[in-house]
Amino acid sequence: MGLSMIEMTLEREVARFVQEAVRNCNLVEFWLYDIDRGMSTVRILALSEEVEAIMDILEKNYGSLQEFRTVVLPVEATLPRLVAGDRILADLKGRVFELRKQTGPKRMSREALYVSVVDSTSLSASFLALAILSSVVASIGLLRDNVAIVIGSMVIAPLLGPNIAFAFGAAIGDLQLLKSSLKAQALATVWIFLVAVSIGYLFVTPEWMAGSGGEATVDLGVVGLALAAGIAGALSFTSGFSASLVGVMVAVAVVPPLVHTGLLLGAGYVSAARITALIYCTNIICINLSSMMTFLVQRIGPGYLDSSTTARKAAIIMLIVWMLFLVGVVIAIVGLNLSRFPSL
Repeated sequence: MGLSMIEMTLEREVARFVQEAVRNCNLVEFWLYDIDRGMSTVRILALSEEVEAIMDILEKNYGSLQEFRTVVLPVEATLPRLVAGDRILADLKGRVFELRKQTGPKRMSREALYVSVVDSTSLSASFLALAILSSVVASIGLLRDNVAIVIGSMVIAPLLGPNIAFAFGAAIGDLQLLKSSLKAQALATVWIFLVAVSIGYLFVTPEWMAGSGGEATVDLGVVGLALAAGIAGALSFTSGFSASLVGVMVAVAVVPPLVHTGLLLGAGYVSAARITALIYCTNIICINLSSMMTFLVQRIGPGYLDSSTTARKAAIIMLIVWMLFLVGVVIAIVGLNLSRFPSL
């Protein structure tokens, strides 16, 4: 049972109506303090699952005010201790807080998720360095046919954040987040690919191509893996779980095929590179589609002030585009596999 503290400062005459506005949400405590210059501070102690519903109400009622600013703080502990029961919370002093039907989803709030994903789209020297290092390590692992080294490249690759941020931005119709996450993804992809091409030009040999280098195959199992990676990545953000292991899962669907494509193209094996390129494109499409669908299933959409027709249309259009892309790569995969069988 997580708790959060919501704090807001408003004009005194406006602040006294806040408690009535959030009366249908599960509040543990509500405080109203008068401060100087005709202002009041509102503090709400609530279940973390209720934060999004409360924030939507506050934004709807007071978001247009010039002084509106709401801050959400995680609560590490509270005394007296609260014990959860059947539809109630009780403390050791005998106070009982009745819980109404939950008004919010059982996940992190939209605003907390936004803060989590937006940081992952910021470009820095460390971000680019990790992208380059992941390409180097993955290339060495593939050239040596060493699975452990390839896994190491997945741990290094900073690709989970930008991929999930793009899907999140599409779900809430945030064009600015879409642009920044796409920029981060594109830059990391370009650097990883260019490093792999350079290594392929210098170190790929016919012996490697005759062995592990020419073994790339693609089937519908690739689609299933990438869809699962996208769902896991989205759930890791919305539930607040550690994203490190999930990042490896997303990276396994992105880094190896991209690096493999770069190695093959660098060595001049264009025909073989088509298969690994198809795997990479399939993975990117599936990760973004399944992530976005997971966000939508969890009722993550535009906030009250952002819930314009344009934002919602952008989310729907993006979902349709990813679905069409998925149909296209599935057709390509099926066609590629059918072409391997001799005609009867």
